[in-house]
Amino acid sequence: MYKAIIVEDNAPVAEINREYLIKCGDFEIAAVFKDGAEALEYLKNNTVDLAILDVYMPKMDGMHLLHKLRAVHNPVSVIMITAANDLRVIENTLNSGIIDYIIKPFSFDRFASAIDKFKKRAGFIKENKAERITQTKLDKLLEIQTESSENKPLDKGLNKKTLDTVFTWLKEHPAEPVTCEILSGQLKLSKVTIRRYLNYLIEDGKLQSSVDYETGGRPSIIYQLK
Repeated sequence: MYKAIIVEDNAPVAEINREYLIKCGDFEIAAVFKDGAEALEYLKNNTVDLAILDVYMPKMDGMHLLHKLRAVHNPVSVIMITAANDLRVIENTLNSGIIDYIIKPFSFDRFASAIDKFKKRAGFIKENKAERITQTKLDKLLEIQTESSENKPLDKGLNKKTLDTVFTWLKEHPAEPVTCEILSGQLKLSKVTIRRYLNYLIEDGKLQSSVDYETGGRPSIIYQLK
């Protein structure tokens, strides 16, 4: 059983993180914090295996919390889940040693993929804790750290032909940020179906998303090729 904390100032997102962690199994959620300062105080006297951090939070954001933890050599594994998609922010957190970086909005499959990476890494370290690591074993650990979705089988319910159709349309319109509704109309597929394929392409690193709050009503998710 792994012990985890969630550091997220948006209550609905924190609840999603909590539910997804429970769904993944093998986790005890020790605490949920609304800012990095609260989490830092907790971690001064408590040990956890995993911290799920947002970047943008009051008092102390996720990046400052991560840097403070690394400055005192706290080895807690970190998964960033955030709307921050600025490359400088991403590079900064990656260089501070994190398991994965997930951009909101995200699917359970993408979340589960990050948790799986954490579990494999934690399992490897536990199994080899008392040993001196050979290059062969180190390479296995590095493979876990850099796992790619390249050539992975499609998720259950996804069709290669449909995926190719969606991706081809996006490649033919590279300068056009699109919504689920637009693509659904163009390809004559349901919005639910389109959303599944777009989420898959995000997880596969081929697509990026952002939230448009200037629609005059409910915010829209905008998709565009990287």
